[in-house]
Amino acid sequence: MKKPLALMRPSTRGGWLCVGLFLMVIVSGLWPVVTWVNRPVLVAGLPLLAVWAYVIVAASTLAMVIGNRICGRGDDD
Repeated sequence: MKKPLALMRPSTRGGWLCVGLFLMVIVSGLWPVVTWVNRPVLVAGLPLLAVWAYVIVAASTLAMVIGNRICGRGDDD
């Protein structure tokens, strides 16, 4: 018989920081936030929405790097 899936919560401050970073990146790409950014404005020749998409990609990459630095110190390497 299979074990039911269990929700694992972080147990350290760094773990909670990683969860917060990832949630901020996810929320920044949701529809209500995107509608705030979807304006007819050009930034460096690009529409503001395109610049926002680049910001989200950069923020997700940064969140993964920070998460790896904070939470990636395991003995299984």
